[in-house]
Amino acid sequence: MKRLFSLITFLTVLTITTSAQINKGDWSINGFFTVDQTWSEQDFDDGRLYDFEVSIGYLLSDHWMVGIEALDRVDFDALTPQVRYFFNPESEKNIYFADLKGLYEFGQDQPRATLSLGFNRFIGNNLSLEAAASYSTLANEPNAVRLGLGIRSFVSRED
Repeated sequence: MKRLFSLITFLTVLTITTSAQINKGDWSINGFFTVDQTWSEQDFDDGRLYDFEVSIGYLLSDHWMVGIEALDRVDFDALTPQVRYFFNPESEKNIYFADLKGLYEFGQDQPRATLSLGFNRFIGNNLSLEAAASYSTLANEPNAVRLGLGIRSFVSRED
């Protein structure tokens, strides 16, 4: 809870120096809460899991963002790169996106791929609520459907 409060405080401070429209060169910081639902042929693999994720990204262009994500905590034995495409970056209210993430844990042969569709709804000049639905595949384990809500801040290079 203390980490969540610190993250929200940090993102609130960032709102002073960010802009509502996303642009090439902007940085993005995100805190995201997800609910994973897994369906499997084996009953013992079915279930629900709750996660908290933190990510940072950089906009290569108005439409393309690359970034790194950490699940639950900064974990140095895994790498989670992220590529995101924004369909309408010029919007000042809702920005829709498609997102692809890959997870590779060093020393383990279980890569994971996640495809997400979602949107950012701006609630301030630089702060947005983010919602996404995702489908994850993991080698040797059941696939998962994820629903998530988060807060994303965009920090403009011009400020």
